Amino acid sequence: ALFQEGPSERTITSAVTVLEALFLTNEPELRHRLAQRVSVFLRVLGSHTDAPSTYERVSKGYGIRSTFIHGGSVKPKDRPQADQLAPVLLEYARASVLAFFQMVTPKAELLKDLDRAMIDPEGVKELQDSLTPVVHK
Repeated sequence: ALFQEGPSERTITSAVTVLEALFLTNEPELRHRLAQRVSVFLRVLGSHTDAPSTYERVSKGYGIRSTFIHGGSVKPKDRPQADQLAPVLLEYARASVLAFFQMVTPKAELLKDLDRAMIDPEGVKELQDSLTPVVHK
């Protein structure tokens, strides 16, 4: 995604695929779960603090990715929005990959911490502790 030229759908698909690999296991409601986890993760990490906006962007990106993977493409009227969304999602993927490389918390534990942080203030503390080693955001 970082080095390929092409339509925004391709960049969005690559960025969302990275986010899926980092933040999901085989679970239902993937779009919603992915958008939630990415928005909480990046908010607590401090790199993208507007969680509602992050949630909406990831959710839209997931929809575009699903359409593209199944052989569709962005409608011409939606092209400008997709073109603006692609670099944003790519930045989310970049920040997340850098953080994951620096963390020692296993993925399964991190995902539990993310889910808990959505409903319990103590869970946010545990997530913050997991993100302490991260220096590049």
